[in-house]
Amino acid sequence: MLVLTLSESLPAHPAADVATLEVLSQALIGGEAWGGTSGTIYNLIFVVGMLMLNWMLWQSRLVPRWISAWGLISAVMLGTIAIIMPFFPISQTVAITLIAPLAVQEMVFALWLIIKGFNPEALERLADS
Repeated sequence: MLVLTLSESLPAHPAADVATLEVLSQALIGGEAWGGTSGTIYNLIFVVGMLMLNWMLWQSRLVPRWISAWGLISAVMLGTIAIIMPFFPISQTVAITLIAPLAVQEMVFALWLIIKGFNPEALERLADS
């Protein structure tokens, strides 16, 4: 949207330097590529959160360990993709295939919490400590 606003400002301000507006547009596009919702920085922060959540679930055994292990593996896969993509082009099909386990894990995790909830024994053990 910011690039669109810049492109609309050119006719409104004919004295504006076209080269400067072009550089600003390219900088905004580059910033979105790194920090937007599909960007490297966003994905790495998301991965750190996934690793923390799934590691805590692994240690506390609030959910079955296979769910938290699945989340840890998916987080590592997403982190690898996020680090590799700026340097090596990855096709969209390959990226979606590698990210799909993460999406499925999140849905399974959500259904597990809705249907079964946390492990009552683990909750008691955590309450006692």
